[in-house]
Amino acid sequence: VAVELTGWELQDVAQNGSEFRKSVRTSPADSYALLRDVTGISFRPLEDTSTLRIGLTADENDDEMFPNGCHILFRPNGTAAGDSGDIGYSTNDTFTMYFVTGDVTIMHGSTMFMSCTAVGVGLSGLIFKAFVEGYLAGIE
Repeated sequence: VAVELTGWELQDVAQNGSEFRKSVRTSPADSYALLRDVTGISFRPLEDTSTLRIGLTADENDDEMFPNGCHILFRPNGTAAGDSGDIGYSTNDTFTMYFVTGDVTIMHGSTMFMSCTAVGVGLSGLIFKAFVEGYLAGIE
């Protein structure tokens, strides 16, 4: 499933087609893009020099730590961190998140990166939330 172009809720994030970038200088966790009722989504980090936190959650009010879901932390040094450890990534890499029966799976290309359980998952889908912490950080 590619990043959808409609239905996004944006907080201090500008959308240009399928690209999302932080639009104002605010504190790290104040800027995000949110999409409801997602069962799967693929994305690509646009930079490896800024911090991004991207995840699926059962609660749209989750902060950047995703207590009700599963997320990846993209660091400015070109590494991505998750429950299963760290991996290197580039801006050409595609990540896919999807859930089936409450379990979230995160793929890095065709390789499973991590899996976890989202708390309180309904049948309609999860909430995709991307916290854009660096001023120039973005996803596509």
